[in-house]
Amino acid sequence: MFMVPSAGLFLTTLVSGAYLASMSSSWFGAWAGLELNLLSFIPFILMGGGSPSVESGLKYFLVQACGSFLVLYIGMVLAFTSAALSSVLVLSLVLKSGGGPVHSWLPMVVEGLSWGKVGAIFSVQKLAPLTLLWYLSDGNVSYVFSVVIVSSALVGALGGINEMSLRKMLAFSSINHFGWLCLSMGGSVGVSVVYFMSYCFMVLSLIGLLAERQWFYLSQVSREDLGSSYLVGYSFMSLGGLPPFLGFFPKWGVLVQGGVVNSVVVMGVVIMLSLVMLFYYLRAGLSMFLTFKFSQLRSQSLSKFGSAILILNFVGVWGSGMMWVYSL
Repeated sequence: MFMVPSAGLFLTTLVSGAYLASMSSSWFGAWAGLELNLLSFIPFILMGGGSPSVESGLKYFLVQACGSFLVLYIGMVLAFTSAALSSVLVLSLVLKSGGGPVHSWLPMVVEGLSWGKVGAIFSVQKLAPLTLLWYLSDGNVSYVFSVVIVSSALVGALGGINEMSLRKMLAFSSINHFGWLCLSMGGSVGVSVVYFMSYCFMVLSLIGLLAERQWFYLSQVSREDLGSSYLVGYSFMSLGGLPPFLGFFPKWGVLVQGGVVNSVVVMGVVIMLSLVMLFYYLRAGLSMFLTFKFSQLRSQSLSKFGSAILILNFVGVWGSGMMWVYSL
């Protein structure tokens, strides 16, 4: 068991590694930051976990080490000698982020982790690779981004249809949102930042609720705890991008502003696949709403629904503000 000072040290180096990789002016510095971030995150995976955490930590380390090796080798030596090698560099960063078509490790890894570690993989651990991908989006690799965008949208839409595990469902959702993040690159940096921040807000809020209740499967979501079930259903539909929920506004901004791929076909495919993904979110969310009984509603404490109303008001104001910004 790790002591608290050690955890504080690892947290400091974790953040420092992500910052170094994002702000470095050379690929060697980016590689050093990625490695520092990786070696600081592995102890967090192993903290307080049994054999599932150890297995997930080993898988995560092997995948990330492979991606870091490709970043170091191609980035330092051969990155800009040909478009093909630049494409490999892009795919190595996509591998570290858990996007398609090199996504298969992500659902397996998160299934063995606690909710807090899952939230870190979906948020802070994506920051450095996404920043480096944004630097590469101005080059001659738009066709590679097209493949990544379409494959991420396809995997995210079809992979979670029959999933009952909430962790795997959110993993496929993360893959789908990664495609949208890549689609936003190349245009205004503000669109990518707003999308990433909005996604982190949505997924971390949902993970915080699931971690508090220790819900890992859809069958565990309690129909008696109506306040929490309502927020889980709301979060599902927001992640799916159903208007007028929060998740709709960042996607609308990406479509309005355009991005790294100025292809109507690619955007049309991504929109259609988002509708498929929205299907299983609606199936999970509406099943919670439709089981409400007014007799149960009257028996609930007001504090639960007070927090729900506060979150809904905050999200509505934020969404309206983003809509106004995008309309400028």
